[in-house]
Amino acid sequence: ALPILYALLAGGLCCGPTDLHCLNIALRLGAAASVVPIYLSLTMLLQIVTGGIFFGEFKNFRDVAQMVMFWISAACMLSCVLAMARAMASDAEANSLACQEGVAETASGIQLPQGAES
Repeated sequence: ALPILYALLAGGLCCGPTDLHCLNIALRLGAAASVVPIYLSLTMLLQIVTGGIFFGEFKNFRDVAQMVMFWISAACMLSCVLAMARAMASDAEANSLACQEGVAETASGIQLPQGAES
C-alpha cells in the first residue's frame, strides 16, 4: 500500500499547483460569479469519482440502472450549475451595460442613477 500512497502524493503535488494556476487564469478571463461555481462543482464531481474509484464505491451499485441514475444526477447537477453561472454572467453583463448608460441596478431590481450605488 505504500507505493500507492507515494503515487497519490506525487499526483497531488503535481496537480495541485496546476489546478490553482488554471483557476487563476479562469478568474482573470471570466467573471468570478460564473468561474467559482463551475470550478467548485467540477472539483466536487472529480472528488466523487476519485473516492468512488479509490474506495471501490462503484462496485456497490446493485445494477446498471442505479449506476445510470448516479451519472444522470451528476450531469443534472453540472447542467444546473452551468445554467446558474450563465444567468449570473448575463446579469453582470446587463448591469455593465446599464452602468455604461448611467444607470445602475441593485440586486432587488431598483435602478439608481450612476454614483448612487452603496
